[in-house]
Amino acid sequence: MSKARSKGHLFSAGMLNAEPDSLQGYYAGFASRAVAIIVDFAIIALVNAIVVASLSVFFNIRSVQIFINWLNDVLPGIISVFDALTGPFFGVVFFLLFQYVYFLFFFSTTGQTVGKAIMGLRVVTTDGKRMGVKRSFIRTLCYTLSLAPLGLGFLWVLGHDKRQAWQDRIARTYVLYVWNARYEENFLRNAVYQFTKKREAKKAGKSAQ
Repeated sequence: MSKARSKGHLFSAGMLNAEPDSLQGYYAGFASRAVAIIVDFAIIALVNAIVVASLSVFFNIRSVQIFINWLNDVLPGIISVFDALTGPFFGVVFFLLFQYVYFLFFFSTTGQTVGKAIMGLRVVTTDGKRMGVKRSFIRTLCYTLSLAPLGLGFLWVLGHDKRQAWQDRIARTYVLYVWNARYEENFLRNAVYQFTKKREAKKAGKSAQ
């Protein structure tokens, strides 16, 4: 199979015109992407809270306070810097910086953040390759653009045949399923089916005895 045909097969599958046996290689839908990004931001918020709380506890240690007061006598006004490190402004700045570092690192290395890995998704370029640092940086910056108009850039996935949000269109990327997930998988329905199947098998075994 030629490279062009192989590439066309990979992405033409994402049209989802019929129910496939597996979602592997298909364009990811809105729901799975939404869950992935919620997981990612929960992780970012948790790390942010831990860092801010750790700094607050550290600077309240008596020996550290004595050192800071001594340093402020040597360099008047330096105590305001330490106060800022435990204030809300630092929390906001750290949150913003860390989220960009988080997405940039994972996009440029594996194409999967923690949330996307959990949901079985990967971000690739439109020709199916791994994103480099430059494209990962552009895509990460475009999250702000997609979020600004009341999240319209993310909702764009619902009306686009290749499930591209604004950050995908600008950075020229796709988000694909990379695991062997089932189409419209219903966990509860499958669980009930497996349970009733086992009960029927036990009844059949008792009848045979």
